[in-house]
Amino acid sequence: YIDIDNLLANSIDIVGQAIGARSAVVFVKPTEEYTHWLSASYHPEPPYLTEMIADRLWDDLREKPEPWASNAELGMRDLSPANTELLLNLGAVVVIPILGRDRSMGLLALGRKVERRAVYNLEDVERLRSFAGHLAIAIERLVLVERQQQLVRETADAKLRALRAQINPHFLFNALNTIVASIDERPDLAEATVENLASIF
Repeated sequence: YIDIDNLLANSIDIVGQAIGARSAVVFVKPTEEYTHWLSASYHPEPPYLTEMIADRLWDDLREKPEPWASNAELGMRDLSPANTELLLNLGAVVVIPILGRDRSMGLLALGRKVERRAVYNLEDVERLRSFAGHLAIAIERLVLVERQQQLVRETADAKLRALRAQINPHFLFNALNTIVASIDERPDLAEATVENLASIF
């Protein structure tokens, strides 16, 4: 994948189909520097999570990054009563934190399954946790690639600036000598050269 947005969009489609979910949504902050969430969704059905809701849930999930499920039989972690009620009202059935190597970076929320009486089980939750772990690794790698590309660009820019700093005095010296030499013999060429030199600078 070229970027994190494409990775999220394709991944959420694959996981939604593989797990048999009616809908799913993922929110990720790849690094601490990100001030907003990157997100993608599979099918426009509940859960309808927004960035504001993701922020609210994140305060609860970041402290204890364990899966949450509306099905109490799965024995998952509890959220605050307000967040539990919010998720139930939004149609979320399972929420899986996305854990990076050294920090939590996002969450995956799924709605009901496509099959009418189908419910999530522990195997589904473990598959989703595994997916979240692989997604975190892929995101971290893309972040490293982006940083490396940024360093390459910055290095190239610095080299170009240094080269320009070396070239500009010699170029200007040669251009002025050409103009001086052509003033007597070809004043029209001297005038055109001055205009070209001005447009370059």
